[in-house]
Amino acid sequence: TGGAITTAAAMDLRLQKFSVEAISNHPLSRERLETMLEQLRGMTLAGRRQLPGLPAARADIIVAGVAAFVVAMQLARQPAITVSTRGLRFGLLAGAGQTTPPS
Repeated sequence: TGGAITTAAAMDLRLQKFSVEAISNHPLSRERLETMLEQLRGMTLAGRRQLPGLPAARADIIVAGVAAFVVAMQLARQPAITVSTRGLRFGLLAGAGQTTPPS
C-alpha cells in the first residue's frame, strides 16, 4: 500500500519522473483521493497506463491501492494525509521512546 499512496501523490502532481523530494510531505485530501478513485475506476487499463505519474506496471493495481486508502481514511475519519516516502519501520523508530502517541 505504501507504493499506492506515493503513486497517487505522483499522479496528483502529474510527475513525468518519480521524485522523492516532490512526493515527500505532499498533502492529499480524502476528497481528492475519492475523486481520483472514481476517475481511475472509469478508465481502461490502457488509459491508466498513459497517466502522468502512474508507472505502467502499477496501472493494474492502482485502483485497489487508492481504494484501500480511501476506505482507511473514511473509517479513521481523516480528511487528509501527508504522504511519506519512508516506510513503516521509520515511523516506528521515530516514535520509539515517546510516552504519548504521535499526533
